[in-house]
Amino acid sequence: MSAAKRSVRIAVLVEGASEVVFKRALIAFLQTRLPGNMPKLDFMPYNGRIPTDDVLKRHVTNLEEE
Repeated sequence: MSAAKRSVRIAVLVEGASEVVFKRALIAFLQTRLPGNMPKLDFMPYNGRIPTDDVLKRHVTNLEEE
């Protein structure tokens, strides 16, 4: 697969389901900057505050392995 056809996936951790409304604004912004090359956005609500340190590292590592 060529570099131009490669799909980029971005995982966005948000504190709750209400923050997912940010997705629409982010997509609109990225479409103006990346026409034709939109990354796949995965919004992942985290119930409560987003963890820090080792818990966050473990979560990010799990996402990278998917």
